[in-house]
Order: sequence, then structure tokens, then C-alpha cells
Amino acid sequence: MTPSSFKYLSTWISLIIAVLSSVVLFYLSINNESVAINRFILTIIAWALLTGSVIFLFLKASSKDVREEEISTSSPEKKSFKTSKTVKADKLDIPSLANKIVRKAGKAEKPGALGKQLLNVCVKELEIMAGVFYYADENNVFKPEASYANPNPDVPYSFKPGEGITGQVAKNKQVMVIRKIPDEHAEVFSGLGSAKPSYIALIPFVINDQTKAVLEVAGFRWHNEALEQLFQIVARDLGLVLKEKNSVEKEQ
Repeated sequence: MTPSSFKYLSTWISLIIAVLSSVVLFYLSINNESVAINRFILTIIAWALLTGSVIFLFLKASSKDVREEEISTSSPEKKSFKTSKTVKADKLDIPSLANKIVRKAGKAEKPGALGKQLLNVCVKELEIMAGVFYYADENNVFKPEASYANPNPDVPYSFKPGEGITGQVAKNKQVMVIRKIPDEHAEVFSGLGSAKPSYIALIPFVINDQTKAVLEVAGFRWHNEALEQLFQIVARDLGLVLKEKNSVEKEQ
């Protein structure tokens, strides 16, 4: 018999003894026909069994409460285990997530479809609040090809390398994550209200040492260093995918 089975069986036996003892004591209290000495002996036995079973059940319940309290407040291993699960749930799996973003977005052929798919993946995986995908035309002017929850949908924004923050990213060919958002930055509006993002990320996609597209997203989650690392991998790998597609188009 395992220890857990023994504890379970002993608990039920103690409970049955307590109930039977109570019944015997009740019977003796209302029945005066038994011999006095037998009544005395039965009463002592019933009280002893009842007291013993009640004490056993009380001690078992108390020891269980103490163990649970020690586990929740005093055991560093248990606390660290729960904390590690929470921390793990809040971390980004950089390689697999970057691969998923590149794989799904890379299936699109045209810039508009590519930008839309890229934004859809970022919405699902990174919970971005808003985003715009810019693509350079033959005059190297970046124009919006796709957007998500654009706060200014009636004002199409275009730029050349070096113009504004987005243009600087296109010129420098480096991922930029802005965490200190200016107060005048546009808020994102929805049916639930409005909110200012906690970060803005600008991701350039370089083909043959020239920025061909820029992704701008704003969000409120994953604004630590892991997010910047993720976008750097996406910029590199998706840039290679775009380069291959660009080479195929030229050959055709």
C-alpha cells in the first residue's frame, strides 16, 4: 500500500469511527436499560474512539494547511519555479518568431501584399497597435503600400532617404526602436478609446546595399532589447528574400 493510499484509507476509517462513536454515545444517552457497568465501559470506549478520531482528523488537516503555507511563502524553489514560468511566458522566442514572420511575409509577390502580410503577422505575434509599410519607387521615393490602424489614413506620407526619422532609417540602413515617445506623437484610436504607444520601431529592408522598403510599427508590448534583436533578424532575412525575388524579376 502506498503512503498516499494509506493516508486516504486512514482518513475514512477515522471519520467512520467518529460517526459510529457519536451514534453509540447518543444511543447510551437515551437508553437506560443496559447494565450500569456496561454503560460506563461503553461510554468510555466511545468517548476515547471519538476523541482519538477527531484529534487525528484535526492534526491531519492542520499539517496540510501548514505544508501549503510553507510551500507558498517559505520555499524559494517553489517561488522561483512559479516566477520562472511567468518570466518565460513574457519572453520572446527570437529565432522561431523571426523565422515565422519572414516565412509568412516572404510568400507575397507584390509590395502591397508583402506589406499587408508583414503587418498582419506583427499584429498577431507582437500585438502592434499600428503600422505602415513603405516601398521605394523608381525615383527612390518611399510611399505607403500597406497600413494597419493608421492614425492619419487621409494623409499619405512619402519621403526620400534622409527626410525625417523614417528617412534617416532608410539612409542609415539600421533598425531603430524609439522607446521615449514624444507627447505630440499621434495616438492610436479604436472603439475602446485611444492610447499612446510605448515604442516605435523602424525596420529597413536592404537590397544590394540600398534600402528598398521600411516597416514602421508602434506597440505597447515587447518593448525591451529582445524586440530590437528580433527586428534586426527580420530585416536581414526578409531583405535576403526580397533580394532573391528582385533578381528573379530582373531575369524575367
